[in-house]
Amino acid sequence: MAKTITMSFPHSLGVDEVRRRIDSAIADARAQHPEHADSLREIWTTPTHGEFRLSIMGQTITGDVDIHADTVQLAVQLPWLAATFFNGYRPVIESRIQKLLENKPQ
Repeated sequence: MAKTITMSFPHSLGVDEVRRRIDSAIADARAQHPEHADSLREIWTTPTHGEFRLSIMGQTITGDVDIHADTVQLAVQLPWLAATFFNGYRPVIESRIQKLLENKPQ
């Protein structure tokens, strides 16, 4: 059974800057992991709402990202196998997103 994980991250960057940083992070991930680049799909249905899909090791992960004036909301749907390992990776994921949203030039 799939499990939905939701996370919220505060920021003070403005919507456009958050979007720019997310786009840049996705491009960096594709460059750093070319073996998975073809399985990562994202579509922005509005300037502030994106949907993504990633397949790794036979597991498909989907999710939504919503950029608000002062927060970024992330909802990730994990297949049961990936969900069992998520808690071990959660601190790393949260740390990377918080760093991405730091109010420092990037």
